Amino acid sequence: YYVSSLVIRPYHFDLKHVNYFFYLINHISALILIFYALYLIKIENSTYQFTLVKKGNELEQQNREIEDQKQQIGEKATILEHKTRELAELNQVKNRMFSVIAHDLKTPMYALRNLFTNMEQEQMSAQDIKDLVPGIINEMNFATGLMENLLVWARDQMKNARAQPEHLDISEMAAEVVKLIRLQAFNKNIQIINTLPSYANCFADREMVNLVFRNLLSNAIKFTPQGGTVTLSVTETEERIEVHIIDSGIGMSEQTVQQLFGNEYFSTRGTNNESGTGVGLSLCRDFLEKNEGHIRVTSTEGEGSTFSFNLPRYNFHIKPSADGE
Repeated sequence: YYVSSLVIRPYHFDLKHVNYFFYLINHISALILIFYALYLIKIENSTYQFTLVKKGNELEQQNREIEDQKQQIGEKATILEHKTRELAELNQVKNRMFSVIAHDLKTPMYALRNLFTNMEQEQMSAQDIKDLVPGIINEMNFATGLMENLLVWARDQMKNARAQPEHLDISEMAAEVVKLIRLQAFNKNIQIINTLPSYANCFADREMVNLVFRNLLSNAIKFTPQGGTVTLSVTETEERIEVHIIDSGIGMSEQTVQQLFGNEYFSTRGTNNESGTGVGLSLCRDFLEKNEGHIRVTSTEGEGSTFSFNLPRYNFHIKPSADGE
């Protein structure tokens, strides 16, 4: 009876009827605690989200840094690979130069030594000496041209020389070079016909263009038989000037023309068995490119060859003044 009457019996207690003020304080406190709890949850959630965003940004920054480092490593690897190829090419060139110096350069020296030895030890007639002189002159011409090319090449490699363009008179330079090689042409009875105008300007490095002229004219004489001709002509436009060196020599096949400016040095002997190393044409191409120029070759076997190179005009590089002058 006690359990059924007291424990199981439902009770109803209404606080607002007992103590309304306490009832109101209780509800207000409950609401405050609920909102405060929600506030704490929100703060914790915001902090958590902020931490996630911060960590995400840090991770993204690290990923960017890793990508930048990978890109830098890739660029450095590319540069290193390029430098390695350049060093390998320079090493090949160096070996080629030593081979030239060790073999080709000593040949004319030996020829002179043998001539003087024979003159000292044997009674050589004037006619015998005269017969030997043309061959020795050819060898010395080769040695002189080779040494000039080697010196220019060495200077270019040591200084990594850049072109120092200036106003040049192509006609005047051509005349000077013709004078320098006239003996080489005279020994083969080759006529050099210079049809350049009295004045033709370009904007290029003097020494580099001089070397181009010397090599191309010397090659034209080298591959032209006795009694042939070498002609100099020029074509001018408003922006560029093109010089043509035309010989009546033995000419070349298309395959030979393609080999002239390849990576490997290519050389053949001239009509009088003149030597060559293939260095000159490579220098011509490199020096012309440094001066914003180009070289091209047209040739027909048995008829001759035409070497043409072009350079920018001097007046094309001069900016007009404010008065239009």
